[in-house]
Amino acid sequence: MSTLVAFLGLLWVAGTPMIDDRLLPAWEALIAVRGREGAPIGEQYGERAAQNVSVILAGKLPPGVAASWVGELGWIVVADRLLGEDPKVIAAYLVHELAHAEQDRGASERPDSGY
Repeated sequence: MSTLVAFLGLLWVAGTPMIDDRLLPAWEALIAVRGREGAPIGEQYGERAAQNVSVILAGKLPPGVAASWVGELGWIVVADRLLGEDPKVIAAYLVHELAHAEQDRGASERPDSGY
């Protein structure tokens, strides 16, 4: 178990959040997003995740909550009941939670910024 934890820690230090295997299709859908002119929009979200998020996982969340940012841990949790949805739907929730992660980072770096 400690080997696995050490490996996951190395991935995060290397700039890759640990991603639950069940969410990989959604992550890949997010990373593949391109803008109208072909700009790698999804890759930009991947870079933001590398800066702000340590783990992206599926788990139990209260009814009515599809995903959550757990700032004190650096985790994004997606409700496991969504795992059968189109990966693009889950990717949209990831984008929303990445925005919360970015807001938290902005607030900690610039406490007077109004975040």
